[in-house]
Amino acid sequence: MKIRPAKSGELNALLDLYNSSRANVACYFVKDAGPTEFAALVEGEEIHIAVLEGAIVGFVSVWVADRFIHHLYVSPQYQARGVGSALLEACEAMYGHPLSLKCDTLNHQAQRFYRSKGWLPQETGVGENGPWERLYAPRA
Repeated sequence: MKIRPAKSGELNALLDLYNSSRANVACYFVKDAGPTEFAALVEGEEIHIAVLEGAIVGFVSVWVADRFIHHLYVSPQYQARGVGSALLEACEAMYGHPLSLKCDTLNHQAQRFYRSKGWLPQETGVGENGPWERLYAPRA
């Protein structure tokens, strides 16, 4: 697997991955994003993609100034194959600590994943998908 910066021409593939990943979890209450909406969601963020066997299988977008992971999604058919772990490790190597993200409380699969990596909550809130927790990466 290779982690590399996304190219502008890959936004449609990332949009498809974003929508399919969210639909697979079934805890999101908003409709699929369109191209314009997705571009606005990641505007100003650095995006890195995971490529496996020539296919984009995951991506992460980071608001660099705050070391905040805004999006991390893995294609449903590639989950539990190390893609999410590789994206997190790449973020830690590129951006250092403190590194944080928000995870919807109802997204039990993502909650289990981040907790298994040692990420711990330090803040809570409520958003359009219900309650969320802001998780922070463990220090190496």
